[in-house]
This record gives sequence, C-alpha cells and structure tokens, in this order.
Amino acid sequence: MDDSTTYVIKSRTRSERESVTLDVLMDEQSLGQIKTTPGASGTDVFLAELGLVYTASRSYRSGRWPKKRSACRAWRSKRRTWRGDTPLRVPANIVTLGSGAKLQKIGAETAAASAGNGNTMRAGLWFEDAGNYTLDVSGMNDRPAPVKFQVELDGKPVGEPLTYGRNNYSWSTESILLPIATPGYHELRIDFINDFYDAALVANHDDGDRNGAVRSFVVTQLQAPIVSLGTELSLDLTQEINMLGPGAEVVEQPDGPAVQRAGNGRVVDVDLAFGTSGGYRLTLEGLNDRPGPVNLSVLMDDVEIGTLSFAADDDSWSEESLLFTVALPGYHRVSIDFVNDVYDSALIDQGLDGDRNVQLRRLTLNKVPAAVGKNDSVIDVNFDDLLADVAETTVTMTRVDGEFAMRFAPGSELQVPVAFLDDGAYAIGSLGAVSG
Repeated sequence: MDDSTTYVIKSRTRSERESVTLDVLMDEQSLGQIKTTPGASGTDVFLAELGLVYTASRSYRSGRWPKKRSACRAWRSKRRTWRGDTPLRVPANIVTLGSGAKLQKIGAETAAASAGNGNTMRAGLWFEDAGNYTLDVSGMNDRPAPVKFQVELDGKPVGEPLTYGRNNYSWSTESILLPIATPGYHELRIDFINDFYDAALVANHDDGDRNGAVRSFVVTQLQAPIVSLGTELSLDLTQEINMLGPGAEVVEQPDGPAVQRAGNGRVVDVDLAFGTSGGYRLTLEGLNDRPGPVNLSVLMDDVEIGTLSFAADDDSWSEESLLFTVALPGYHRVSIDFVNDVYDSALIDQGLDGDRNVQLRRLTLNKVPAAVGKNDSVIDVNFDDLLADVAETTVTMTRVDGEFAMRFAPGSELQVPVAFLDDGAYAIGSLGAVSG
C-alpha cells in the first residue's frame, strides 16, 4: 500500500460443493471473513453484503509487487463497489479497536475492552446499496449490570443503546436497525457509555467495576419487499417469524395459526421498500378478542402514523385498514404495537374472558393511486395507470409545449380515484388549454 488511506478489499472465490468460510488477515490481524458460494463459478463474493474498508495507519510495502503496479492502485478506487449475499462479520482486532479500548483475552475470546466510557470498536464500511441493515453486536454481560453501548454512524447516534443486562459474565448478542440512506463509505462506532465503579462493592470482594467488552459485530442487509402502484403486498405473519417482536409468538387456534402477544409491546416489524412517495393503505386481519376493544398503534420508523381497533368484542376475525403517506420513497420499517392489554380477574372469576390479547394473521399493503392530505397542495397523478382502467374513454395522451397532457374530445370523461387522508375542505382545479 502506497499511502495511509482507505482501501476496499475484494476477492473472487468459489467452492465446489459447500460454502466455505475464509479468514482475511493483514499483518496476522483478522479483518473479516469471506463466505464462498457453492458451485458459483466466477461469482464475485466479497466481505458479505458490503465491502470491508481498511484504513491504513501508515505506508506499507511488502517488497513483492505484482508486475503491473497499477493493479494494486486500482483496489483503492472508491468508485468501485461490489455486492455479496452473506452477512459481514467483523471481529475485534487491532484494525477495529476503538480509541478508548484495548485488546484483551477473555476466556478463549479476543475482545475490545473498555475500562471507561469511550469508543470500544470502530470500522469503516462500504455499503453497496442504500437500505435497511441489522447490526448484531456480541458483547459481554459484565457485572454490575447493565452494560450499555451506543452505536454511531458517521458521528450520529443510531437508535437506543444496546443493553446487556444478564449480570453473569456471559456473551450475548443485541441487535439494532441500521438505516443506510446513501451507498458508499460510512464510519461505524460502538461506544461504551455507562462506566461504573463502586468502591464499597470492591472492598467487599464483589465486582463493582463495570467494563464494556465487544468481541465482534455482524452487519446483514434486510431483503425488503417492494410496495408499488399496481402490486399488493400480502404477508402471512405466521410464516414470517423473523419479523415478530420479542414476546410475540405463533399459536395454534381451531381455525388456524395466529401471531399472538399477551401483553403490551411490539407485535411485528416489517421492513419495506416503498417505490414512490404518496398514499398507501395498510390492512390487518385480526381477532376481536374479549374483552374488547383490541387497540393497536401503527408506526413507521418508530413514529406513530395511525391506530387500528378491533372492537366487535365477539371473538370474530375481521379486517381493519388505515391510510398513511410516505414522504420519502425507499426503505422504511412499519411496526405494530399492542397498546391496551387488560387482565380482569373479576371477569375471569365469573367464568368470562377477562384476558385481552392481540392476535393477527395477515398484513396487506397497497399503493393508493392518488392521495391528498392537509399538507399537500398539488397531486401529480400517474394518468397512464388510471387510463388503463377506463379504456373506453376517448381521452388520449399528447405533448403540449414539451409537456405531457391529456386531450379531451367533446363528451370525454375521466374518473380519478383519490384517497383523502384528512377531514376538511378541499379545492379541485386543473391546468389546461382550449384548442381549435
């Protein structure tokens, strides 16, 4: 390497019959892993979904250059990116060690350990695609619990702190959603944030010195279904167990399985790619459990966008829908929370159903052709889609002064379905011209 700069490491690999994991090392320090694709001759497999970026701290010359030195220089072009199909695992090593940590052997594991608040692990990552990723961090449950780490991306905190609260020196994995708005290079930091030292506990020969330790992290791209005009996304939630929130489970019922949560909290998280901005309709199939109503909060990126209520109070199944807007197309997380759990012992003592739970079976999403709310002033309707539904009309598309326009003959008619997202008064107008 000529310079102290950033490099993207690429490898072309394959294996004959089964996937093989290969360690990538520099100066005997692990940078990450490559997983080969069985039988995929000539397939590019890189350090998983994204390229691992190595920032050289000094110039480095091996003394054995290839015949064409320019081949080495090509590796550091940030304009070259590659795609893989497996998660990226990054271990704690001298390359990823944070400024506030040191490498330490903890049992058989090598970990980045922080004795005080500060940066425990860091890494430069090259993301081939924008979208939603999950970050799984393997950390130690040190005593006294809990141990907390804050994840930062490009200097900004991401989500709530990762919390390790078992208080038993075990290793466990905590996860967080990692949204990537733009492809390319991003700096990831994992910071220890709640250092603690209790002199009284230490004097009593108990562990009163809380430290933070991370042995690795894994980044995985979420393969989000796409919701767009003309397509309906319908998910059988009982088959999507990876979407269920902690405490939610699939239960068998006489008329089929359902996803159930017995207390307040997250029922399901659905990661989606919205093709365009505009209006969307979400429909849930749920149980009208007793005692009703069963109230749910619908959130997008952890911000409430509406509520749904199954209020028939008769143990029947029904569908409830809401309309919402997506301001920015792309990847978003839609979540369903149960918000009004009830356990009425008096009703139960009378032999009645006093335990209110939520049960869901299916989630459906549709793009609404046109939607308007209180904050909208103009709707730009995709008339090509609308005209297909009323093929008998004589309305045609043409160009006027370089712009697309609809040409109406006498007696022509156009019907435009519009979803109104808010109550109130609306004004309808159009920009047109009379010809002939």
